[in-house]
Amino acid sequence: MKHLRNKKSLLLGGVLCAVAATIGVSVAYNQDRSTLENAFKLGAHEIVATEVFTSPDNWKPCDEVAKTLTIQNKSSVDIKVRVKYDEVWRDATDTEELPLIKDGVRLSNIVLQNLDDWELSGGYYYYKDVLAPNAVTSSLFEKVTFNCDANLGADNVCRETASGTVCEKPDDDYEKAKYHLKIKMESIRANDEWNIDVGFLQTGRRVNMAFRKVTGMDVSNIDPDEDWGYFPYWNESVKSLSFVHDLPEEIDPGVANKELISTDQGLPIYVYNDGEDNLYVHSDAETIYANADSSYMFAGFYGVESLELTDVFDTSEATNMHMMFSWLNRLKSIVLPESFNTSRVADMSGMFYYYYDDHASSLEELILSENFDTSNVTNMESMFMGLENVTTFVVPDSFVTHNVTNMNAMFFGMESVGAIPFIRNFDTSRVTDMFEMFASMESLTSLVLPESFNTSNVTNMYGMFGWMRSLTSLILPESFDTSRVTDMSQMFDYDSALASLVLPKNFKTHSVITFRRMFAEMTSLSSLTLPSGFVIHDNAQYLDDMFSGVLPTATLNSSADASVKALWPGQLRS
Repeated sequence: MKHLRNKKSLLLGGVLCAVAATIGVSVAYNQDRSTLENAFKLGAHEIVATEVFTSPDNWKPCDEVAKTLTIQNKSSVDIKVRVKYDEVWRDATDTEELPLIKDGVRLSNIVLQNLDDWELSGGYYYYKDVLAPNAVTSSLFEKVTFNCDANLGADNVCRETASGTVCEKPDDDYEKAKYHLKIKMESIRANDEWNIDVGFLQTGRRVNMAFRKVTGMDVSNIDPDEDWGYFPYWNESVKSLSFVHDLPEEIDPGVANKELISTDQGLPIYVYNDGEDNLYVHSDAETIYANADSSYMFAGFYGVESLELTDVFDTSEATNMHMMFSWLNRLKSIVLPESFNTSRVADMSGMFYYYYDDHASSLEELILSENFDTSNVTNMESMFMGLENVTTFVVPDSFVTHNVTNMNAMFFGMESVGAIPFIRNFDTSRVTDMFEMFASMESLTSLVLPESFNTSNVTNMYGMFGWMRSLTSLILPESFDTSRVTDMSQMFDYDSALASLVLPKNFKTHSVITFRRMFAEMTSLSSLTLPSGFVIHDNAQYLDDMFSGVLPTATLNSSADASVKALWPGQLRS
């Protein structure tokens, strides 16, 4: 291990120390290096930063690098410290920055420890205890890992020419790229206050209530500390809602109708009403941070026609976005800014949910930012449910699903979407519930699921591909394993344009209890191919309408199990 010790004199009463530590990691067989960059002011106090880090000569996927950092107070007074870090990938020249995510994979991961000792706020981790003279912090960092799935450096591309096969390696920005972890440390005297030019929002439900209250709505009967379920309280009066750096000229902050929506930490944040129910969120803070619990923040504002989320709104500390943009009936477009960072979010269930029998959602455009990172999300239940008029659906490579366990009704009712844009990143190996996952996607004509679409843990596939009336091609991979599924009711119900369906060899039904209307109303079906594992056992239920509506001219492979042949209304083929 290499130990770097840095002692600096510091100004009394101000920021005691600012240290930026950089790990420079060069992949593709280049020599690595480690540096510690320091910026400081002379004064009366000292601290010591001790880094434990071994620089690898050749960092490769699956490698881990130990990285710890402790801070010791070498002054004669009590101090407070905070730490902030930033990751950067640069090209081989070490000048051009590259995205942290490539081909849907976050290339590096920072593993933190001792989180009971540190508190995240405004992008900084604050050490909770005051450091007495000679006291030492615990280390916030444990190690840096290189994602095993990272693909750096382009593969050979071969093409046929008149002289034979020619294989060339195309350019790749990540070839010989370098990774840098920059750490900034600051400290002040214990009796001083941090210079925090940021504001912090209350919970999503409390902010939601303030939006209503500033319009004159009585919210005394609404409990902001309970889950509101799928039916938030309605408000049709708000016309627009904007996060702004500067208030419009017609709003006088001193006399305008306003509500405080910030916590007591940082600078105050207010929502202002311009008198015509156009709401503006504003603060003197440079950045407005969303609460960890941002659930329901904009939910139920039925009349909003404009939602402007500018870069002043930072979501990097949010962990819960349940129903955040749900029930926005008249809104036609949601475009999320780069500051809409979701790298810590675990719950996105119902995030854009809209479902109401009598009134369709007006949303036509949904554009997620490059920082819409779902690598920590576990719940995507009903995430896009009911967005029946969305035709522009833009999703970044950072939209990954490898930690998701619930995809119940994830795309249900997205009737106008012609393609699922992140299909290559569809890792479903942890998912247990796919109830009506793609149901009623009525404009989708083709669905080809990748090998990463692993269903070995799924137990519920009720209506999974049901009511996809335009679907003419459905290709399921060998990883489509149904050995744990107990409910296949209406799984392909009303897929009335699908002429041929081949189920893979791992499509097994020994655990299935109900087959109700599984293949019903597949009126264009001419060929169904079932594997040997597709067996209807004695305890299975609802078999009478399993093939209801299938024409007598449709054919089933003769190798299908006898229990299926006994119910098949069509013909057998060799």
